[in-house]
Amino acid sequence: MKRIPFILIMLIMVFGAYGQGESQSTINKTNWLLRNKRVKMNHENPSMERNVEGSPYLSDDFLPGRVFFKGNKKPVKADLRYNAYSGEFEFTQGGQQFVISNKSEIDSIQYKGHNFVFGSYKNEAGITRKNFMARLVDGKCSIYKVYSREFHQAEPPATGYDEAEPPRFEEKSPVYCIQFTDDEMPHVIDSFRRGKFLNHFGSLEKELKRYIKDQHLRLRREDDLVTFIRYYNRHY
Repeated sequence: MKRIPFILIMLIMVFGAYGQGESQSTINKTNWLLRNKRVKMNHENPSMERNVEGSPYLSDDFLPGRVFFKGNKKPVKADLRYNAYSGEFEFTQGGQQFVISNKSEIDSIQYKGHNFVFGSYKNEAGITRKNFMARLVDGKCSIYKVYSREFHQAEPPATGYDEAEPPRFEEKSPVYCIQFTDDEMPHVIDSFRRGKFLNHFGSLEKELKRYIKDQHLRLRREDDLVTFIRYYNRHY
């Protein structure tokens, strides 16, 4: 993608989001943040090819969202969509599509009912990665969800009986990360088997296992995982 400097023409014009009661210093700081955004245009994006099947986006439509910048309580409202292939949020301006690339200045983005935060996490191999993560639970134990898509080039037929495979995006199973207060960063949950998963909770393993059994929870199911972690945060 071609990266170009762009005055974030008020990432939708300062959007009137800062009322008359705001102090001048707050307004000036906000305007500085908006003027100094850098975005990049969506050139060389494989999703723009007409014959590509599937989609890199959680939703192809731009949906209402709110961007919270660090040091500012009030958000900037914008219509956004999340590209799970590139790991970036996009918005439209003047009929063109752009990518928000000032990730280090963003505190969180509210989109599709979740708070997305940009940060580091450790994958299954212990390698540090950076991406936007949907924060499902926030507390002494936090849970994050990482979305991703894979892009596959067109493939010729293997034999005369097979059909050619078009270029395509495929949805990957989301990755879930866990982080306790003392952890430097979230890390991928490598197993949802009760015995192994509960190793994260030390001496509480037996009583937490009883709770999971009594409530008939299946930790591989997102709703049940969230229920369990919220229970832990309330009671321990």
